[in-house]
Amino acid sequence: MLNFDWAYLFEISLTGIASGGLYALAALAFVMVYKATRVVNIAIGELLMVGA
Repeated sequence: MLNFDWAYLFEISLTGIASGGLYALAALAFVMVYKATRVVNIAIGELLMVGA
């Protein structure tokens, strides 16, 4: 029999949204640095830490 737990689905969805948001903020940091300097700068740890 199928045992469906709505709380577990909510928890997994929230975790997925949170981790996806962190990836989006990291990508936004790369884009902001590239648009400002026209250089792909991989050493942007401080912006990634602010995003996290």
